[in-house]
Parts: sequence; structure tokens; C-alpha cells
Amino acid sequence: MAEDNVENVLQEFQNQLFVELGFDKFSPEEKVAVEEKLAKLVNDRLINLILIYLPEEGVAELDEKISAGNQEEIAKFLGDNIPGAAEKIANELLEIRSEIIEKMKNG
Repeated sequence: MAEDNVENVLQEFQNQLFVELGFDKFSPEEKVAVEEKLAKLVNDRLINLILIYLPEEGVAELDEKISAGNQEEIAKFLGDNIPGAAEKIANELLEIRSEIIEKMKNG
């Protein structure tokens, strides 16, 4: 998995999860609500993951890149500063997926 595919990985994750859990059959309003909750959950978890692995001196620079909003620059920065960033993110997404599926099963 290339480091510059982080944004694509996130979108594919959401699309696949929606299909797996039947969210793709929701009304447009329900989809928006679920997408917002999922985006917040994923964002919070990935930020926590990144902060675990990112050297402290890189936090301010990452914050600048996030503020600028250039996804390619963010992905490149993560790839340059966190060994195996894409793999770590993918593993975290799989963990989130498992947790959501477990919660859906258990109500």
C-alpha cells in the first residue's frame, strides 16, 4: 500500500463498511448522519494513532499541513515521518471495523 493512498484507503474503508453493514440501503439523510459519526470516529482514532508514532517535533508541522488541507502533503508527511504509516492506518481501520461490527451484532 503506497503512503500517498491514505485518502483513498479511508474512502474505500467507509464504502466497504457501509455495504457490509447495510448502511448503503439507508435514506440519504440517514447516510449523512452515519457518515458524519463514522468520519468523527475514524478521525479521532487516526489522530490518536498518529500522535503515538509521530515524533514530538513533527506535531506542529503536521498541524500546519492539516490546516492547509492538502491531503497529498499530509500523506507524504506521514509516510516520511512514521515508518509503515499506511499499514498502521490500515490496521487501525480494520480494528475500527471489527469494533463497529461487534457493536452492531450486540445491539
